[in-house]
Amino acid sequence: MQRYGQEVSSTKRGWAKELVRLKAFPHQPQFPASRLQAQLSAADIAAWRGARLRVNSHGAVLRDMVLLSHVLDVARRDLRFTHKYKLIRFA
Repeated sequence: MQRYGQEVSSTKRGWAKELVRLKAFPHQPQFPASRLQAQLSAADIAAWRGARLRVNSHGAVLRDMVLLSHVLDVARRDLRFTHKYKLIRFA
């Protein structure tokens, strides 16, 4: 996530708010910060999402999930992490 913040977020218009969200992720209850990308499961994300929904609005949680999805996708595609399936999908 640190690399994403430096290389990707810094090029965006809303970079400051995005960096705040990225830095807050590891401190959120049930965020799977100790897991490698290849070890993440849908259950890990669902547990984190559920914990977030208890204290935050649906919109805030959705923004966090979209950001996390992009972080994981960029890590897989551009930063050469090899986890091949898409963990989060939004319709």
